[in-house]
Order: sequence, then C-alpha cells, then structure tokens
Amino acid sequence: MERSAEHWVEHAERMQRIGNHAGAIEALKRALAEEPTDATAHAMLALSLMTTRRIHAAAREAVEALTLDPELPLALYAFAAVAIAQRRWSDARGAIDTLMSVEPSDPANLRLAAELRRREDLRLAIPLLERARELDPDDPATLCDLGEVRLLLRDIDGADELARAALGHAPERVDAHVLAGQVALERGDVETAREHAAAALRADPQDARGLWLLTGIKARQNLLLGLWWRLQTSLGEAGSGRSLGILLGMLVAVRLAIIVAEAFGYPQVAAVLMYGWLGFCVYTWVAPTLFRRMLEKELAAVTLKPGF
Repeated sequence: MERSAEHWVEHAERMQRIGNHAGAIEALKRALAEEPTDATAHAMLALSLMTTRRIHAAAREAVEALTLDPELPLALYAFAAVAIAQRRWSDARGAIDTLMSVEPSDPANLRLAAELRRREDLRLAIPLLERARELDPDDPATLCDLGEVRLLLRDIDGADELARAALGHAPERVDAHVLAGQVALERGDVETAREHAAAALRADPQDARGLWLLTGIKARQNLLLGLWWRLQTSLGEAGSGRSLGILLGMLVAVRLAIIVAEAFGYPQVAAVLMYGWLGFCVYTWVAPTLFRRMLEKELAAVTLKPGF
C-alpha cells in the first residue's frame, strides 16, 4: 500500500517526539521521495540529522527548506539551529531575528534565541528562558536549558531545583538526567551522578550528553587521566584556531625557557624543562587511549533496559 508524503511526515513527528531520530530520518526520506519540494519535511530532516551529529547533511537540508519556503517558521528554526552548531553566528542571528518577528511567543523559538545569546554572555539567555518558562511552566526542555545556564553561573541550588522539576515532568528525559548528574557531580556526589548518567544512556546509548557526563565522572575519579580530559575540554572551548595557538605558544615558551636556562649556565634546569615537555607530549599521546579504555569498561557496566 502506497503511503502519502503527509503520512510519512506525521510518522516522523511521532518518531521525533519519542527521540527516535533514526526512524524519523527514514520516514522523512520516504516523504521526500513522494514530495521532493516539501519544505516542512526538509526542515524536520535537518533537525533529526543534526541530532544524530550529521551536521553537514543537516545544513544542506536546512538550506533547501529555507529556499523552498523562506517564511516557514520551522525552516527558519532549522536553519538557525544548524548555523549555531556550525558556529555561523551571523547567519543564526539573522534567521532567529526573522523567526522571532513571526512567532515571538513560541517557547522553542525563545530557547533557540537563548542558545545564541548565551554564546555572548550566559546572563543574556536567562530573560529569554524565563519568558519561555512563563509561557509553558511544565516544559522540561525549557527547565533543562535554564538549569544548565544556572549551573554554569554556579547557581547549584537553582540548577538542582530545575533538574528535579524536569525529571518530575519527564522521568526518562536524557537532558534532565544529565543536568541532575552534573549537579550531583558539582556537589561531589559521584555515585548519584553515575546513576543519572546510566539512566541517560539507557534512554539513548548514543547521546553525546550522557557520554560527556560519564566522561566527566571518570575524570573526577582518576586524577591523572582527568588532567588530560580537562585540558581537552579547555582547548575545545577555545576553538580549533585558538587551541593551536595555545599549543604553539606553550612550545615556544618552553623552548625559550630552555635557551635562557642554558645561556645563564643552568643546564640541569634546561634538562628538566626538556624532559618535562617530552613527558607532556607522551602523556597527551597515551592518555586518550587509556581514557577511552576506561570509559568503554564503564559503558559495558551499563545494562540497557528492555525496550530501549
């Protein structure tokens, strides 16, 4: 029996609501096979592709959706979301400005605007998220986003309250468990954090947020390998260009220090600096493998519940 494009789009919406983005992608491909110019299907496909970390494919679909219907709110949303993921801030800002002029009272649009504003200053996201919460006080997505911002601003109690509220409305929601786990980790309660990480990974074993939480837990438990993880986190937040500059700066600084030590007659200091740098290089080469093995062992201990 042939199915219409509308049928497959509705099926994809159901798949997206329960977090089955692989199923949504398959349904949307079927919809587009029936109706290649369906802007809504292209926009939905962009969002599911982005969730599964297929960013370049998501970008193509978002552009196609916006080309087909430049005023479609979902197309604007998908384009802006992908632009944020690709750090194309100007493109994201333009799409969000248009989106907010069309649907200023949609909580999802307010959350997306907050996602962009927090890149400039975390505090700028709070009024937008509070507005979204006023419009829908029980929306777990808003509660989780606001809780994450509160946590980053070191408002641990506020983040804890929001995590509990989100879990109360959606007990198996991944980002709610991740937020609760991060709060527990900040308070030094590693066991509770691990329980939330396991719950998040049971809901979605491939979710990057749950894996990131588990990585943070292992970094907290192993000081030596945790140093590498924190270094990687810091460099990642700095961006690829700045990260390369930082590493090159470290190399130049160490090399200059060795030259100065030798010039002033301190060969032992120069040797310590040289072997210290070599040790750092070996550490950064070996640590990722050791950390990955440790994490794989931890993941093997997470037993998936039937039905997930």
